[in-house]
Amino acid sequence: ITTSSGSGNITIGSGVTLLSNTPAFEAILTSDQAMTDAVTSTLIFDTKRFDTNSCYNTSTGVFTPTVAGKYFIYAGCQLRNSTSSQVNSSLIQIMLNGTTYANSSVNENQANPVFGQQNFVCGVLDLNGSTDNIRIDAYIDVGSGSPVARAPTDRRTYFGAYRIGA
Repeated sequence: ITTSSGSGNITIGSGVTLLSNTPAFEAILTSDQAMTDAVTSTLIFDTKRFDTNSCYNTSTGVFTPTVAGKYFIYAGCQLRNSTSSQVNSSLIQIMLNGTTYANSSVNENQANPVFGQQNFVCGVLDLNGSTDNIRIDAYIDVGSGSPVARAPTDRRTYFGAYRIGA
């Protein structure tokens, strides 16, 4: 670290704690995940973009941080009907230890239904660093057709978290 003039060093005194935004991870969906109409399912984000402390499990879709603190959790998901243009409603939710913490829903119920809906959800949670776990659940009502959590090439379906403080 240099001073504001661009030269020299800044010394950090003893007893000063530098915060780090780890553990941190982000995972994406790389192939469509089939869903059941009008049933809530856990999304399994199958590919890690990064995972600083190996806290995200790509087999279960669960994030279990190993350091206690406040975490910013975020997710986005494109939910769509792969066989028709009817999506009535959709929802994604942050699940803390199996209980809904926050959710985001879209309800179309219109004469000209759409193929898909993009949902976003985020929140700040206190996690204990040992047993607390986070996953993302999704719900889609298509009436008829084949509902999926979509894995477009522009990464619209993702899940991530990072520690923001003690």
